[in-house]
Amino acid sequence: MNKSSVEASSQPARILIVDDQKTNIDILKDILSDYDRRIALNGEQVLKVVESDNPPDLVLLDIMMPGMDGYEVCRRMKSDPATRDIPVIFVTAKTRVEDEIRGFELGAVDYITKPVSEPIVQARVSNHLSLLNIRRALESRNRDLLDRERYIRSLIDQSMDIIISMDAKFKIVEFNAAAQKAFGRKAEDVYGQSPASLFIDPNKADQIDVLVESRGSFSGEVACRAADGKAFPVLWTMGVLKDDNDVRSGVICLGRDIGMEKKLRDMMQRKREQDVARHALGGVRSAVMREVESLTTLRTQLESSVSDDVLERFDQTLSQLTASVAQK
Repeated sequence: MNKSSVEASSQPARILIVDDQKTNIDILKDILSDYDRRIALNGEQVLKVVESDNPPDLVLLDIMMPGMDGYEVCRRMKSDPATRDIPVIFVTAKTRVEDEIRGFELGAVDYITKPVSEPIVQARVSNHLSLLNIRRALESRNRDLLDRERYIRSLIDQSMDIIISMDAKFKIVEFNAAAQKAFGRKAEDVYGQSPASLFIDPNKADQIDVLVESRGSFSGEVACRAADGKAFPVLWTMGVLKDDNDVRSGVICLGRDIGMEKKLRDMMQRKREQDVARHALGGVRSAVMREVESLTTLRTQLESSVSDDVLERFDQTLSQLTASVAQK
């Protein structure tokens, strides 16, 4: 028989055979000898097994049993989130169409009538186990994708850079934590909007959109505006996202607030200019002081040949010049 991928991938699939007649149980156990077979004789036992830490992969369920019948067992299983995904196949002597319809309405995946046919039982069980395996694989893949999406989103939100993504129509669909902080806006307040409101010049959004469309990317500084009206420069790098058909599906934008960097650059530039000026002034001061020393030497030489009035005026001028140089 065709083994399902459930048992082929690891251990044989666990099948719970439910019937109040031992003969019927023995027949199904022989037919399904390749599986891990378990048995239950009534509804209470079924619920105990399916709610355990090691539930079956599939249940073959008789309908007519004393006490809780198969319909009630199926109803309870399908109403419990912990057991509702376990496939149930009714195996019963009830052959009326309305009985079969009721079984499907309660959530059963199949309906086999007694006396059972070995090929039919094997085929139905194998098919439903294969479907179960496919569903589990898809669910696992979806969980992996969700985990990956959460991981990527956490990285985006932890990024110090502004990250904004737009759809094919250049409307905002992603606005990370750094963007919310920089612009003072909540993500839900900008979703579906053009980024025009983020720029000092609203027309800049359309200009960038055209450049991105024609070149595939954009890089440059753009003056932006926060919600409180504060202006700040952002260095943007933007690129086009394309689908499998090479058609634009969106635009990803990475930005960095360079306001502080520009302030630091301006401060460094002013300091360099001041250093140059001080260096030049120092050269002038040194030259003047050399001349003052020369004049002081000349004054000593003139003491014996000029009048006291001339020496007094010379001393006053020399003192003023010295004081002026000292203040610079």
